[in-house]
Amino acid sequence: MSFPKISKGTFEFYKNTNDVEILSMLQTIGVAEHVEHSFEDPTVYFSDLKQFFLLAKYQTGSKKNTQEIKYCLQCTQSSIVDNGFVYIHKDWYEGTYCYKHDCTLSIVLKTSKKASISALHDIFMGKHAVNSSFCEVETIPPLKKEIIARQGNYLAPCLVNTFKSFILDKNNKHPDDLFNKNYYSDSNLHQRHVLYKLYNSLEKSEHPVYMNFLSKNAKAKVINMGVIRSDSLREIVFKDKMSSCLDCMESRVSCALFDRRY
Repeated sequence: MSFPKISKGTFEFYKNTNDVEILSMLQTIGVAEHVEHSFEDPTVYFSDLKQFFLLAKYQTGSKKNTQEIKYCLQCTQSSIVDNGFVYIHKDWYEGTYCYKHDCTLSIVLKTSKKASISALHDIFMGKHAVNSSFCEVETIPPLKKEIIARQGNYLAPCLVNTFKSFILDKNNKHPDDLFNKNYYSDSNLHQRHVLYKLYNSLEKSEHPVYMNFLSKNAKAKVINMGVIRSDSLREIVFKDKMSSCLDCMESRVSCALFDRRY
């Protein structure tokens, strides 16, 4: 990826940026391909970061015709205060409403390139474009759910399978007070959020049965998931001690450990 040159005497206005900050920005503006699932597994957001840099590096050409420009004035003004610049959200292009400020988006209809550039100049200054109007919204859409990063450990597919077997084994006595008995259902354990909730609850409880399972089966490994610099983003992944990444076919498509072995 090529970066613009910094003019002499302006270096203090710039800062080094790492993968975490860029990932957060991609998530905020809606560019990440798997926005709602970015933090479920390292391989998801790693692919988003990788795709972003590849597109930034190789995407060429320009469109002959202009397109509609949509924006939220309050967002642009807040961005100037917080970041010192304005960026266009992908969600604006696809929608008509700003969920953050609970208001209708402004729109600049398709026009000449000169007029579009003039409109963008006004928007990037935190002002309304001269030829803008408000988008038509028939009904106010429901508030968008906040994107919440999952808290807890990442489990490799091999440990997930071992943990499921452990939970479903009737010979194991589990602490019923920590989770609902419905978690024993095999169909429920196929749901990712149920499995992680159960795993994290047992981990925090330090229950003897769980601690015994952990010492016998789980192995922690720190992996580098950075794109700009390999060690700029690190994750801890727990894998099954008895499983071999070299022989695991499932890991080839869904495991961060396999993806970062090169």
